[in-house]
Amino acid sequence: MGVWRERLEGGGRASCPRQANGSYRSYALKWDGEWQITYETVRDMGIAYAAGLVLIYLQVDNGVRLARAIVDAAAAGAKPIALTGLAAMLGALFILDDPIFNGFAISFVFGILVATLLTLVVIPVLYFAVNRHA
Repeated sequence: MGVWRERLEGGGRASCPRQANGSYRSYALKWDGEWQITYETVRDMGIAYAAGLVLIYLQVDNGVRLARAIVDAAAAGAKPIALTGLAAMLGALFILDDPIFNGFAISFVFGILVATLLTLVVIPVLYFAVNRHA
């Protein structure tokens, strides 16, 4: 494939990204926008929740009480979830003083905080409440 260039008035050329030659030709950066990112994020969160549910199921199937299995599954994921949330919140603190991104930073920090609390506390409690008589 050739290099894509746009002709401007007067015969000048715009500087556009060029296709790599040689060994880098097989590498690419794919950007489909927010829908692709949203799809991948929701997919990965679903996989994480499925892993927690499988862990609970396997423990209950081996004779562990449901309450203990839920606590064990929540504890297994607590450290990575908390560290990831903390790292994202600390990273967003640097843009708090930016006048353009201030609102985004505030909503991002508190959104991560709420999502972390939901994941570690509310969802396991609701799962136990729904399934304790099953």
